[in-house]
Amino acid sequence: MNPTKNTADKLFLRRRIIGLELCLLRTQKKMSLSEAANKSGVSKKNIKLIESGKSFSLYQVAILSALYEHELCFELIKTS
Repeated sequence: MNPTKNTADKLFLRRRIIGLELCLLRTQKKMSLSEAANKSGVSKKNIKLIESGKSFSLYQVAILSALYEHELCFELIKTS
């Protein structure tokens, strides 16, 4: 398998998982997209992109995580 394709596939899946987790946290807080946007300073459009796993920065994820009373944490793991 092409290493670049494999990396891109893994990155897409990880972005999707993070987006779904943020969406779940927002809905658990009973917060609308508009409310989350107003409180975080991240636009409603960007929150939709983040929650769909399409595009985000670590800064945006950290801001939303803090708003939802969670902390952004990640680690690098040796694969082989």
